[in-house]
Amino acid sequence: MCVFLDPKGIDDRPLWKPMHKQSVYKNNSSYTNGVSESLFKRGVCLLYGPMGTEEDVQYIVQCIKDAVVCVVLAKVVIIETYMVAHI
Repeated sequence: MCVFLDPKGIDDRPLWKPMHKQSVYKNNSSYTNGVSESLFKRGVCLLYGPMGTEEDVQYIVQCIKDAVVCVVLAKVVIIETYMVAHI
């Protein structure tokens, strides 16, 4: 997602590493179910402050939607290309 949002001027970064995966806590016990690891792999933090406007929110939402559509279309093209090559 960051690859799509950065060029649009939207500040973002990956989610913070789960606490139990940080070196300072490596010797501590933890109770996990895989959710935090999954979120860390695919989540993104939007750096958005209190001075943002409704228009800013609409722009960010539209950019995220455009990115999702782009990824879906890319997967369709890959599948179609694979199928044509193997027919």
